[in-house]
Amino acid sequence: MAKQTVDIGQAPNDGTGDPLRVAMDKLNDNFNEVYRAVGGLGSTTLLNMVNTDQELQVLNVHNKISFLLDDEAELYALSAGTYHGCIAHVHSTGALYYAHGQWRKLLTDNANNDVTSYADSLANVAYTGMLTDANNSGFGLLDLDGIADGTIGQVLTANGNGIFEFKDISLGASAINDLTDVTITSPASGEVLSYNGSAWVNAAAAGGSANTFGTISVAGQTDVVADATTDTLTFIAGTGMTITTDAANDTITFVSTATGGAGGAANTFSTIAVAGQPSVVADSTADTLNLIAGSNITIQTDTGTDSITINSTASGGFTPSRVTQAVTSASIADDAETNIDFANLGVSYCLYSVQVDKGARVRIYKDDASRTADVSRPIGTDPVEGDGVVAEFVSTAAETFVITPAIFGFVDNRPTENDIPVRVTNRSGTTGTVTVTITGLKLEDA
Repeated sequence: MAKQTVDIGQAPNDGTGDPLRVAMDKLNDNFNEVYRAVGGLGSTTLLNMVNTDQELQVLNVHNKISFLLDDEAELYALSAGTYHGCIAHVHSTGALYYAHGQWRKLLTDNANNDVTSYADSLANVAYTGMLTDANNSGFGLLDLDGIADGTIGQVLTANGNGIFEFKDISLGASAINDLTDVTITSPASGEVLSYNGSAWVNAAAAGGSANTFGTISVAGQTDVVADATTDTLTFIAGTGMTITTDAANDTITFVSTATGGAGGAANTFSTIAVAGQPSVVADSTADTLNLIAGSNITIQTDTGTDSITINSTASGGFTPSRVTQAVTSASIADDAETNIDFANLGVSYCLYSVQVDKGARVRIYKDDASRTADVSRPIGTDPVEGDGVVAEFVSTAAETFVITPAIFGFVDNRPTENDIPVRVTNRSGTTGTVTVTITGLKLEDA
């Protein structure tokens, strides 16, 4: 109902205003509207909006005092000085504001909006989900207040007392000795980690216990000398015998130089005993020395050169090394092919370079079967993936192919095959041999 105004006439008692009854009726209607607005109409209790403590109070009624604006721009257009002490609600932000020098934002109903210039005693629980470390320092788990609680690289973890705290563990152990199952004591250059049954410890590199030669004695013979302290076996060349070593291939070769059929008395091995090791067996009756291959030992004989080669295959004693080997093919016609094999590069390797002394085609394979299957493939045709071709090189003259990056290769058919199978084609224009030189890193012995 709109406000009703009593017509009081043009002048006092001129009889032009509202009659007394009409004027009182308007007054009653206006008062009824006010009472109805504050919830007092029909109440038997006298309405009193301000109590004796000077507090605004409307009891037992359903009314509200609303200061609602659509957005902050509308709020900030109002003078905080004029509305000093007033509170307002901005619908767009869902926040409550009060005027004190400026409009100050109190709370937000959006967890992603920062609360500024406000300290809430419940923030630790209500907003950031605080946990406590051993020093009773709070750490915000949810971090909804926009303040970083931990630092970069820290993680939240429970200690032995079941209390959560941030720990500086970065990406893991900063040193190998930080691992719980590793114990490093006065490390020295060249040492390796070795497991002692309960932990990994640093120790000198060894060639493997399977190569250990125990106590060795040779009656009346100086060709074999044992040193039990350093666990070494020394072979000393005598009359009619030469000993050659190849560090790159980890081999020892014995060659008889005697002209007689029996090899000469200087080659006679008397009684030889090896405690706890079957690698050397002597037969004094037949005047023979039998070398028997055991774990991590291979023995190769060559009747053509009257030689014996002992190879160590222990993984602990083998060190990868750079090896260069040249192999010359049989004499072949121009455009003819033949097979050659490389024995010194091991059964796994990295190719560094391949050199030919004349125009040639060189194909390197993982096994003999792959080499046989690839015979008819013409130059310029790529092999099918998985056909066993490790590498291929084609030249029209003497050339060195430097391989960058190095190519990894291996001999697949182990232990039947120990050499790297290669097929070479003569492309020099004339009949002759072809020499192929391969340099690579020997990664695994035969």
